[in-house]
Amino acid sequence: KQLRKDLWMDKILTGIDNLESVKCMDCNGTKENALLYGLVYSATNEELLEMTESEDKYLRVYAFKALEKKNYKGMYSLILKHLFDNESLSYEHEEWVSLGDMAANSPALTSKQKTEVDSILLFTVNNITTTRKIIEELEPEERYHDRIAQLTAKYPEALELLVKYKRAEDVKIIEQGLLNAPSFSESIITQFPHPYFKNTIALLKSRKRFYMDDHAEAIAVYRDSFALKEFTDAVNFSNSKYEKPAILAAMAKYPCYLYNDLMFQLAEEYREDISQDLFTYLKSVDLPRTTKLAQKNLKESHRFLSEYEIEMYMEHLLFFSFDFIFHISA
Repeated sequence: KQLRKDLWMDKILTGIDNLESVKCMDCNGTKENALLYGLVYSATNEELLEMTESEDKYLRVYAFKALEKKNYKGMYSLILKHLFDNESLSYEHEEWVSLGDMAANSPALTSKQKTEVDSILLFTVNNITTTRKIIEELEPEERYHDRIAQLTAKYPEALELLVKYKRAEDVKIIEQGLLNAPSFSESIITQFPHPYFKNTIALLKSRKRFYMDDHAEAIAVYRDSFALKEFTDAVNFSNSKYEKPAILAAMAKYPCYLYNDLMFQLAEEYREDISQDLFTYLKSVDLPRTTKLAQKNLKESHRFLSEYEIEMYMEHLLFFSFDFIFHISA
């Protein structure tokens, strides 16, 4: 009987060892389930605990999951012990997970224990992916502020949380975060358009890390002479076919009377990019000019307009005609 068990265990361990050589598992899940349940039913808790110390990352994971399935009473201590095991592998069709991530999200954790684990990861330097998820789910509470400010250098998610505090004393930290991760410029600045970030935008532009087609809203949100100059210069000197439509869309999202002339100029040049919201705003600014724009667009509707856009312009012209007749009659 012992010999049969030893042979069976040898077969399981050989199967797990082979996973390391192929770097992934069977797509249908049959092989990994057989290996896992083989450990659950064949190995003692003591043997499994010893396996969690193996140099083989797959064996560590399988032994950990087997103990989890057996409802091992010492799981919390085991979780804490392996919380910072960040050697990545493929497991159950997930790519590049680690034992540390599995431990941090173990179903064996009680609600209180999960809170404790999250706190450990948040306040300890680590390379566990779950830390990012923890930061993403935090609210901008006072107790987290200082730690989140420290984490911005490593986690863009921390930068997105820090900006929600909207504190003037954080602007230099946020700026450094944007210089490290410029792709977040639009999302960060539109949430917290502090005047300081105008200099940050200039710095990013000088480093060729800020482009209108990706970040126009970060400028439009200021709704001032700075934004108008940035847009006017871009329109006059840009060779990109994507920048002008992006500027038009950004001004439509953050409309301002300073933008009106430039909005009409771009709307006439990029008529296919006129949204319902933009058209409604233009009507409120200059009804006759918007009507001419609608008439011109309808004349060339075969070139770029959808049925919806044609209907939008037709409704406007009908309304304008009735409104005009009403005023003449009055």
